[in-house]
Amino acid sequence: MFTYVVTIHIQKDAEARWVAWMKEEHIPEVLKTGLFYDCRMCRSEAEQQPGCTTYRMFYALKSRAAFDTYEKDFAPALRQHASEAGFSGLFTAERDLLETLHTFT
Repeated sequence: MFTYVVTIHIQKDAEARWVAWMKEEHIPEVLKTGLFYDCRMCRSEAEQQPGCTTYRMFYALKSRAAFDTYEKDFAPALRQHASEAGFSGLFTAERDLLETLHTFT
């Protein structure tokens, strides 16, 4: 199993509008690609960048090939939507792909 983690540091004055956009538009668009099982959106309790709130989205992927398809065929346009939605310059993003090696219960 793979998890695609997107970390966003969003300026506090744009946070409420960004959260609404993520919930109502962006995350549903990403899930509509059919390449992910689900997404967990989490807010960090620690201030990691001054004046910003940090969020992490954890997207569960069906396979490594699904990630490659997402990056090639969908990610560029979906990332462009953030600029078109008026968030350009209001956030920084970090992305990572994690492979689950073992699950403990």
